[in-house]
Amino acid sequence: ELNDNRLSTLPKAIGKLTSLQELSLSGNRLKNIPGGILQRTPGLTLLELNGNPLNEVDLYAFSFLPNLKKLSTSPTRFPGSITPVVLLELLLDGGVSELEL
Repeated sequence: ELNDNRLSTLPKAIGKLTSLQELSLSGNRLKNIPGGILQRTPGLTLLELNGNPLNEVDLYAFSFLPNLKKLSTSPTRFPGSITPVVLLELLLDGGVSELEL
């Protein structure tokens, strides 16, 4: 858990945690989710981003997570580049079964 740590960026070390299954980043100050950093964590099944002021999310930030089953973002709002429909399509293609927006 990395909740409430005032993180403004995703630590690059997350990409080295190849066996990571659950990641909770709620209540931080994350402003963007870059593409590529999470694709090195293919075993990730749960990702919580609740309460972060995201203003930039790479279009494919979540598309390389074949085991992701739950993405929780409430009350985080995604920027205009990621519409709810685009996000839903990307996640459903990857097998996400539970989405909390």
